[in-house]
Amino acid sequence: MTSALYDSFIADYYDESPVVKGRLQDVAFYRDAARDFGDPVLELGCGTGRVTMALAQAGKRVTGLDLSERMLERAVKKRAALFTEKSASAFTSFRETWRGLTWAKSSG
Repeated sequence: MTSALYDSFIADYYDESPVVKGRLQDVAFYRDAARDFGDPVLELGCGTGRVTMALAQAGKRVTGLDLSERMLERAVKKRAALFTEKSASAFTSFRETWRGLTWAKSSG
């Protein structure tokens, strides 16, 4: 698929899709892989940051890249929502780059 499709309407509904919302096994798989192999982690096709955020919350340094600017915009909004939550204070670094996001969580 091209980024144009994701930049149209998919980005707005991706996280609420029953297919995506019910997916938990992939997050567990990637969390276990990051634990076993360490970080930093590069997630290609990070979309709205569903897996990226879970890895960052697990204490991993993660960079997510995606072709869709709209999907990355959603990831930025989701990350901003973390700052309204208690756990967000542990995030020490966040950098937006061209078509990508870098998330880092402090080790302390």
